[in-house]
Amino acid sequence: MTKQKKKLSVSLFLQFLLFCSLGFALGTISRFDTLRFFLQHSSTPPPPSSMVNHTPAAEKQPGEGGGDLGEFHELREVMHDMKEEELLWRASMTVSWGGMNMMEAERRLLANALLDFSNQRFVLLSESCIPLFDFPTVYSYLINSSRVHVESKDVPGHEGRGRFPARFRPRLQPQQWRKGSQWFEVDREVAVAVVADRDYFPLFQNHCSRCYSDEHYLPTLVGVRYPARTHNRSVTWVDWSRGGAHPAMYSGEHVTAELLETMRNGSSCNYNGRPTRTCFLFARKFSPSSLPGLMRFAPELMGFKSKALAK
Repeated sequence: MTKQKKKLSVSLFLQFLLFCSLGFALGTISRFDTLRFFLQHSSTPPPPSSMVNHTPAAEKQPGEGGGDLGEFHELREVMHDMKEEELLWRASMTVSWGGMNMMEAERRLLANALLDFSNQRFVLLSESCIPLFDFPTVYSYLINSSRVHVESKDVPGHEGRGRFPARFRPRLQPQQWRKGSQWFEVDREVAVAVVADRDYFPLFQNHCSRCYSDEHYLPTLVGVRYPARTHNRSVTWVDWSRGGAHPAMYSGEHVTAELLETMRNGSSCNYNGRPTRTCFLFARKFSPSSLPGLMRFAPELMGFKSKALAK
C-alpha cells in the first residue's frame, strides 16, 4: 500500500473522527487556561475559502469529488496565498492509520468540544458505526454512568506487552502498558486529562512510531491515572471473531433483527456496580448497503412505533 493511500482525506477524516458530545451544563471545569493554550497553539482554524467547494452535491458530476482521495493528494500547479495557519489546518486534517497523528487529532477534537461547558460525555465513533438505541436511551446511559468506558487491559504476548517501547523507561514501565479499543467514551475529567497530558503523550510522540498508539495511548493513560474510573470496556460492539487485522464488515444481507438484538442485549457486563445485558450503545462495521435493512428494523427495535401510537 502506498503512502498516499495510507492517508485519509479531509472528508473521510471528519467522518472517521465523529464525536457525539452528550450532556448538559453542570458547572465549570479546571485548567481552562491549559485548554485555551492548547487550542491557541495546536487547534485547527477554519479552512480557507479557496478550499471550500460550494457546488451542491446534487449538481456534482462524476469525477468532481465526493470524498475522492485525489481531490486532496493530486493537486498540481495550485496557486494560493494561504498563510501558515491555513496550511497547518490542511496538514492537521490528514492522518495515517495507526499513526500518532490520529491521537493528536483526537486531542484537538476533545479540546474544541471541551470549550462548550454543556458537553459532559464524549464518544468517538466512525462512519461505519450505527446506534443500537434511541437517543434518550443513549443519553441516559452515558450521563448517569458513574464511570467512563475505556478498555484498558494488560495483554501479554506480541500484540500486547510486546509492543512496549524500551525507551518509555523510566517514565513508564512494561507492567503499566495497556491495550484497548480505540472507540472510547469519556467524561469531562478524563477528557481534560487527555488534552492537558504532558507526561505520557510526549513519550508516544517521540518513541511510538510503530506501537499502534491508537490502541495503547488512552488505555495506558487511563490505566495509570484512572484505573478505578473506567468500566474497562467499550460501548461500541465489534466482531473480531473472524480474525485478521480488521473486524467483520456487515452489508445489507447480514442485517437481521436477530443480529441487532444480539448486539443490543446479547452480552453481560456491569453498569454502575450492577449486572446488565445492555453493554453496547453502538456497533460497527456497517457498510452503506446495510442502510435499508437498518431503517426497516430500527422503528420496531427502538420502539418508535409504540411511542407514536401512544401519542
